Amino acid sequence: MVKTLATMGFEIRLIGRKKKDTLSLKKRSYAAERISTWFEKGPLFYAEFNVRLFFKILFSKADILLANDLDTLLPNYLVSRIKGIPLIYDSHEYFTEVPELIQRKIVRKIWLMIERLCFSGVHLGITVCDPIAQAYYEKYGIEMKVVRNFPNTYDLDVFRDNQAYSIDKLPGEKIILYQGSVNVDRGLEQMIEAMKELKQCRLIICGDGDIIDSLKIQARKLDCSNRIEFRGKIAFEELAHITVQADIGLSIEKQNGLSYTYALPNKFFDYIQAGIPSIISTLPEMIKINKNYNVAVETSSIEPKALAECIKKLIADESRWVSLRDNASKARKELNWTEESKIVEQIFTPFLNRVH
Repeated sequence: MVKTLATMGFEIRLIGRKKKDTLSLKKRSYAAERISTWFEKGPLFYAEFNVRLFFKILFSKADILLANDLDTLLPNYLVSRIKGIPLIYDSHEYFTEVPELIQRKIVRKIWLMIERLCFSGVHLGITVCDPIAQAYYEKYGIEMKVVRNFPNTYDLDVFRDNQAYSIDKLPGEKIILYQGSVNVDRGLEQMIEAMKELKQCRLIICGDGDIIDSLKIQARKLDCSNRIEFRGKIAFEELAHITVQADIGLSIEKQNGLSYTYALPNKFFDYIQAGIPSIISTLPEMIKINKNYNVAVETSSIEPKALAECIKKLIADESRWVSLRDNASKARKELNWTEESKIVEQIFTPFLNRVH
């Protein structure tokens, strides 16, 4: 979205967080910087980050503020009130309904208080799907615009032929790919266990998160650990070179909490853009896309045996795999950022006119 806004003529200053293992910041067409913190996680991190972000924004020139998710909303809200400038809230998920918060009642209550306070000062809201937009409308009476986070389109043949990212596949080997955050309820523990049954497959996990260490320990205990690769964080500019080489993509989130139930994961669209079939869980928004485009195999269970059986059937049925691949190659012409950015332009053009 930020690149689109810059192309429209907005002068962008992007502020993010710097972690110890953060990838280096690539040169961009707009100003971008990261805030370093003493604390890496937990309440002290959020408190420190929000204080630092508040002062960073307060002493920056700005005509409009755009807050990305609830953990950045409070400082943006406060500066918006102090300076009397519009605040736009971009919610990539239903934050207060994520699995990490559902069982932590006190922490969740604090976030809900912050959300309730800040929504009183939101001028415009954006989110990723209709159910989340409806949930926020029912809660706060604010209409949220829907902008799906589609990837940019690219030439599949050029990306497949890039030797710098080539995957050395054994004869007959199938590559199963998971990319994205490595957190709870993403089906990864079950998928690693399922690899015992998938003798001709290799599982590649691209990403990092809360459970990465436990997954590595789990994989090491299995006799198929040589067929499970953890590639860590990969810059989004480079990731697609790997995605296009996979045979199957995974988006098997568990329906734990409304955030996951309403989820429309970026990875699902990344697989479509790469022209590869997916295995997806029966989350309503993904099912809706799949009914229209038929690009994935749906599984109602993410237990290891069910996953293994689902993947075995798809591998054995080459005609179906080819059909799903061809459908993905067609769907990618519609489900890409070139098309979705037109909505962003409609949303932000009135603000551009106000600035100029």
